Amino acid sequence: MELIALGAMILEPKWIDRWQIKPTDFDDALNRAAFEIVAEHHASGTAITPRVLETFFDGDEPVDDERTVRDQIRIAVTLGNREATPGIGERLREQAARRAMDAVADQLRRGTVAGESPESLMMGVHNDLEAIVERAGPDRHAQQIGSVGAEIYEDLRHGVVPETIWTGSHALNSRLGGYERGELIIMAGRPSMGKSMVSQSLGLQIARKGHGVMMFSLEMRAKELGYRALSDLSWHFDGPIPYRDIRARNLNANQIDRIGEAAAIYRELPYVVDDRAGLNIQEIHAGIIQQQKRMKSLDVVIVDHIGHIKPSDRYRGQKTQEVGEVTAGLLKLAKDLDVVVIGVCQLNRGPEGRDEKRPTMADLRNSGDIEQDANTVCFVYRDAYYLERQSCKDQQKETERLTMLEATRNQVEILIGKNRNGPTDTVHLYCDPACNVVRDLAK
Repeated sequence: MELIALGAMILEPKWIDRWQIKPTDFDDALNRAAFEIVAEHHASGTAITPRVLETFFDGDEPVDDERTVRDQIRIAVTLGNREATPGIGERLREQAARRAMDAVADQLRRGTVAGESPESLMMGVHNDLEAIVERAGPDRHAQQIGSVGAEIYEDLRHGVVPETIWTGSHALNSRLGGYERGELIIMAGRPSMGKSMVSQSLGLQIARKGHGVMMFSLEMRAKELGYRALSDLSWHFDGPIPYRDIRARNLNANQIDRIGEAAAIYRELPYVVDDRAGLNIQEIHAGIIQQQKRMKSLDVVIVDHIGHIKPSDRYRGQKTQEVGEVTAGLLKLAKDLDVVVIGVCQLNRGPEGRDEKRPTMADLRNSGDIEQDANTVCFVYRDAYYLERQSCKDQQKETERLTMLEATRNQVEILIGKNRNGPTDTVHLYCDPACNVVRDLAK
């Protein structure tokens, strides 16, 4: 961990300020000395390259039986470039805090053996404990609002546009302003309403823009997603190929050629699927870190769906607390790993018991926790879902139902129930459920 963090700060000294690292956070003497040199140059506004850093040491001096000082610095740079994540600085500080706590524990043990009084022992470690709490506590993340404002002003002056990630739809993008790293997005809906379709199809469109996407499919196998992806990527209005036909091999020669073209596109997309079932937050976290090492950039993580994430035993049997633990974990994961997390969520039966079927925030299963943690909450709704399941004995009403069904068969609404970055609204999109396709409506 020390080498990863050190390498990241050698390559990008801005992390020194962002992570608030101190020399004492390093246990290894060489890492500590190298950091001090990098920090001094950064404080004076002078850049330092890895090769220049090596000149401050005797590069051939052995560190151990296998490597020299030069080797260690170069290994740090390689690891920092390949494995560093925005959360590595926090983990480095936490590791340093644990070492400090171990030292305090040793001091207490030695004092106990020596027969010191409890009062004397506590007075002796009081200042050390306060320093640990101050260093490892939440205040280390605090920034003066004036500094934040100044940074925004400088960006405005120099025309710096905030980095956002495309949502997969022009209409949705215009309402949300794009996704931002560190956000938790909830995509909620009743069973069979199309929440997975929306998340998967828009995820493919995000990947086609060059953003790295990883999907944790806790319900469907990767092959089932593959059928849907090929149907989506080969889709055009005049000749859709339903994914069930691909699965059943019910295709003509022309359709097979189109599937081949779609497969070539799919193979090159920065889009990966992990279809292991029953994962917990820690396993999802580890999976993302592994993928970040392999992909050029991992920007969006889709979890379908959050109800299948295995909670810890801490709140066993207490559903509300379990959901809260999961959504809080997903939000922390998004912030620590600097990714957008889209959590697919199943709604309760609330909409079924009323005339107006469009969902609201109150329909979220154990919604208090989800609403609190999410930056954005979107509801997926299709009139056609309910019209397909109705029948009217009155012929005139049945004709009206069929007419309305035909008019809404390919319509899906994304109701933005919560938007921390702007107003709530409804986005109307085109969908073809048989092909797992979601697109912007033609203008």
